[in-house]
Amino acid sequence: MTIIADPISQLLKKYDKEKDTQWMLSLIQRNAERLLKLINQLLDLSKLEVGKLALKVTKAEIVSSLRMTASAFESLAQGKNIQFLRSFPEDPIFTFFDKEKVEQIMANLLSNAFKFTSEGGFVRFDVVARDNEIIIEVGNTGSRISQEALP
Repeated sequence: MTIIADPISQLLKKYDKEKDTQWMLSLIQRNAERLLKLINQLLDLSKLEVGKLALKVTKAEIVSSLRMTASAFESLAQGKNIQFLRSFPEDPIFTFFDKEKVEQIMANLLSNAFKFTSEGGFVRFDVVARDNEIIIEVGNTGSRISQEALP
């Protein structure tokens, strides 16, 4: 992935005046970074299977992290003609969490929501702060998991 990402960075610098090219290259770069994260997730999965995966919990602002994760799906929503509805608290929320793991979980949930939503449908991503809790909901108009399959 590094050998793909580096030339993209060079092209971004070269075509910094051309807005359309800049936008497409930025999209390619974000997707390459996302693919690198997926590769790292696979490596983490192997660590999890052997009991070597540890959480890296720190105090950080979670709303901006969730916004960033959601923004990675904007082009997918446009490309599939799916309405992407998002709501976030206006104020920042500082809490203890493993940023990388939360991003992985949210990206996985959103990815599945888009995968199972047909053109013209919608995906919803809501973050609510209530009573010292952060509630994150992902919904879509796609097919549902049957009650038998839930366990």
